[in-house]
Amino acid sequence: MGGAQRGGRQAGSRSGASGRGAAARNEAASGPLGLFWRRPRLQVRSVRRILRRVELWSVLKISLIFYVCLWAILLVAGMILWNVVSSLGYVEAAADFIARIFALESFEFNSRQIFRVYALGGLVGVLFATLFSVVAAVLFNLISELVGGLRIVLVEEESTRFRPAKKYSRARRRR
Repeated sequence: MGGAQRGGRQAGSRSGASGRGAAARNEAASGPLGLFWRRPRLQVRSVRRILRRVELWSVLKISLIFYVCLWAILLVAGMILWNVVSSLGYVEAAADFIARIFALESFEFNSRQIFRVYALGGLVGVLFATLFSVVAAVLFNLISELVGGLRIVLVEEESTRFRPAKKYSRARRRR
């Protein structure tokens, strides 16, 4: 029993398990759930931040791009919807209905003029919505000066640094 084993433990084994037990644990760790059990924990810290001011230029740029994208999406969706409704015959039926109600000889929807007005009205809406966003940012900055800002608590996960595993001191392992 001399130097190979100490107190029933193998000299090379940290956990003190027999050779078969350590091999079984290594096989289990290499299985599909082994990574789950051996995954180190991420470090998480809570950070408090205060948002005191919003830059008006950045609000203008972001809101303008956002509303232009929204306008383009709605314009394309309107054109697709108009084409579907027109191919089903509902546009002509609506035109006939309007002609009968108002006792007109003929009535017709001019799709080019409708989409021109729709597009220009959308652009005017984009400008007003962008202006509204900038005015809202100005109001936020004024109110933030009065109350001291907007306090935010952020939780940051450290994805590159892991908590080190608890290590036993050499004195504990020798026992």
